[in-house]
Amino acid sequence: MYKRDCYAVSEVIGILFVLIIATTAISSITIWSNIRMSDQKSTIRVENLLEQFNTFDGFLNEMVGEGVNSSRIFAVTADEGQISITSYGTRFVFCLPHSTYNCTVSGFSLNDLDYSDNINFNFYLYNDSPTLNFSLYSLGNNTKLEYYLNSSPPTVSNNWYEYSVSFNHLINGAVRIDIYNETSGVFIAELFVIDVGSLTYETQSNSGNSQVIVENGGIVFGRPGSYYLINEPTVYNSDGALVLRILQIQPGSEMGTNIGGGATYRFFTKIVKNDILYLSDDMQYSNSSFKMQIFGDYADAWISYFTTRNNYFDQYDSSSFDAGTLHVNNTYFTLAYSIYTLDLRVI
Repeated sequence: MYKRDCYAVSEVIGILFVLIIATTAISSITIWSNIRMSDQKSTIRVENLLEQFNTFDGFLNEMVGEGVNSSRIFAVTADEGQISITSYGTRFVFCLPHSTYNCTVSGFSLNDLDYSDNINFNFYLYNDSPTLNFSLYSLGNNTKLEYYLNSSPPTVSNNWYEYSVSFNHLINGAVRIDIYNETSGVFIAELFVIDVGSLTYETQSNSGNSQVIVENGGIVFGRPGSYYLINEPTVYNSDGALVLRILQIQPGSEMGTNIGGGATYRFFTKIVKNDILYLSDDMQYSNSSFKMQIFGDYADAWISYFTTRNNYFDQYDSSSFDAGTLHVNNTYFTLAYSIYTLDLRVI
């Protein structure tokens, strides 16, 4: 549940980000042993951009620790290729149940939806079927965007009750959905849908296009269909407490965001929001299963990171109703959220 009043938010964020930054592991760039590039010039170009993007990634960690309004100006030079900024990138969906409720969602996959028609999803509640209401909020300013009352009885399959939800407002960018029992007023669950955005460099080689992507405080490298997370994002995990940070790009509207050709690119970046979206309450949440779904071109790289490389989350297998969804049980979970603006010019 959204708990801004539990603590002095600014103090909590400061402590969390000091812990996070102190424990962030930056991977050395050794991915070349696993990937062969037939074009040596392309290899050199990508290595060069990896090093420059790594510097930018370090700036972001510093800025988040410094707080709102911290800013940087930095330059990136590329002799060939294309640099672009998008507000889409990878989509992270969090399903955070209240108390002992068990729930999940579907319909948020970027493979199934277009951003211009992203208004529907399904909510599933296990072994219970009350009338539910759904309230949609913008995370940027915490403004309530829409209210939806589920007036039709849910369908049921294997004790999972399915609620079909349809908003008039788009469910993209960064939104929160609060779910309540309409009759009793009991809080059921909270959903977060966040498209983190990305900064991408792309170059061609004889063996195909290669990409370097900065998103969510990490760096992804690869080619379409085969991506690797080579700089790890900011996560704090210790003594039954998991702090996960989501870092979202907000592209500047007044400057071009897709520029090709060799050039030096100057970036202006600023932290405009530092907040705690979700903070576990040990009386209400410690026995719940926090669930996460990840969608987009680079989803496999992120899923591998969270489940295999660092074992923060488990993943339900194909036999489960929740197949593919990541989850973590019996832990104190905090979801922190930052937004930074990113403007781009060619020098």
